[in-house]
Amino acid sequence: MRESIGSTALYNIIITFLSIIFALILGTIIYYQAFKVNKNLVNIIQKYEGYNDLAVAEIETSLSSIGYMRRNLGDCPTRHGSSLVNNSSNPSARKSQFPYCVYRFSTSGTKYYSFGVLSYIVIDIPLIDASMLKFGVYSKTDQLYKFG
Repeated sequence: MRESIGSTALYNIIITFLSIIFALILGTIIYYQAFKVNKNLVNIIQKYEGYNDLAVAEIETSLSSIGYMRRNLGDCPTRHGSSLVNNSSNPSARKSQFPYCVYRFSTSGTKYYSFGVLSYIVIDIPLIDASMLKFGVYSKTDQLYKFG
């Protein structure tokens, strides 16, 4: 009874452990990229004091340089107390080739408004058909002053 566990069982345990560790590291890297995208979008919106044409142009160049995905993920979900600024189904709204949603929060009687940004983490396994997992990452800008 020198070896109570066989080498095959030991190899299976090691392979399982390494697979779990690599999956956690991969998940952390993907989550970091989504927060990096959100941070860039929020900084650009605050820099131009709103979601306007200048902000859209810089967002497009920033997202293309980061390597953010160009996949259509459907319409943006509604959020309570906000109005959607960029929606692909609304022809009057600004269209983007990247999947992110921008919401505007403004309350009557105040001189401030803010924006919310929703970007997506997409996990797509190419070997398994239709295995795309989509998670949203949401962040909000600081209060911006209404001029005029």
